[in-house]
Amino acid sequence: MKKHFSKLTLAIAVALVMSLGVAIPALANPVVGGAVNIAITKEINAPAGTVTPESSFTFNLTQVIESDGAYVPLPAGSLTPAAVTIDGPIEIDFAEGAARTGQVADILRFITWPHAGDFTFVVTEVADTNGMSAPQYMDYSDQAFILIVRVSNTDNGLTPTGAGAYATEPTDGTEDVWVTIEPKLTQLEPGTPGDDGELVGASQLRFVNNYTYDILGTPDDPALYVAKTVEGEFANLTTQYFDFTVELVVPTLAIYPQRDPGFLEATIVPVITDAAGTVIPDRDVTVSGTFPNLTVTAQIKHDERIAFPVLPAGTTFVVTEDAADPYAPLATVISGGGDAVTFGSNAANNANTALTTESALVSNAGANSASFLNVHHMPPFTGLVIGSMPLLSVLLGATLVLTLMFASRSRKRIEQMPAVA
Repeated sequence: MKKHFSKLTLAIAVALVMSLGVAIPALANPVVGGAVNIAITKEINAPAGTVTPESSFTFNLTQVIESDGAYVPLPAGSLTPAAVTIDGPIEIDFAEGAARTGQVADILRFITWPHAGDFTFVVTEVADTNGMSAPQYMDYSDQAFILIVRVSNTDNGLTPTGAGAYATEPTDGTEDVWVTIEPKLTQLEPGTPGDDGELVGASQLRFVNNYTYDILGTPDDPALYVAKTVEGEFANLTTQYFDFTVELVVPTLAIYPQRDPGFLEATIVPVITDAAGTVIPDRDVTVSGTFPNLTVTAQIKHDERIAFPVLPAGTTFVVTEDAADPYAPLATVISGGGDAVTFGSNAANNANTALTTESALVSNAGANSASFLNVHHMPPFTGLVIGSMPLLSVLLGATLVLTLMFASRSRKRIEQMPAVA
């Protein structure tokens, strides 16, 4: 059955608004003079480790009326109600690195009322107000609210004294169209108490935007790198390779339709570099798994790195180095240029052990790295150890037997010699 917003339903909604004198404490925050403080809240939903961008968001209040069972924009020249005057724009601004939630309070202060009565508005967000492009991606909110405001004649003049709001759901436009607003052509399904709409407090007008940031680095200044350094008097600095596994989890928000197909597969391409960031050719790096989970395996030696030039901010990484005898591993992890966190130990009793770091974030606040320092612990020099050299032991034993046989035979010859008077 079609769920058109009928006049009967509208009458119920208006009756509900009229009863807001009792419900006001739950639906709005009264302010001085009995006015109603209606706020709009903007939330930037971004992966952890992503710095909030400098940005500005604009919101529209479109006045509507009921017509033939639907809400439509207020026609020009309407007297009941008459058109309000809106002194906009209504905006929320974010500074770079600011908290992810902002608010504009008392949006009714932007409105001049022509008379007492009930006024109805659709509250929406203006899309693409920041004009972002790669490497930044902003997904604007399609949320809309129906806001009903009751204005009364008071000693202070025309004053809002009650308000209520409905959260609405966009539809595909095939049926149940409640209101269509140019130029956005927002189509909203009727919202009725206990049905498909949600009655919310007048200060619960919340718009959420998804935001992601791709760190577009280079091999010598990558989004993330894993480095290897080896120390020790007898350490092999030239041909000793160490086995590494890097587990990546790409944030779900970074995988959405605005990206070109294959974007992540084509850009998350780790390489092996020297300490200066110069790519070393013909070195294998294996990438396996499916998004959002990727596994990278590679071998690197002293003064080499596994570099990830491009990664979305908010990607998590865990690095494992396989055991190597007689090297003791210590890892230092830095996320977003923050404080270093260490794992493992360079002590001799930690030699020939594997080391796995804890999960850390790739952040666009600063550099991201996992640096492994392996110390070589040479066993003490004790000369020839027979127990570990069976062939030498056999040879020494045979030599001893031959020596004894020769000595015995020489003694017999001496005893058989004639005595000299």
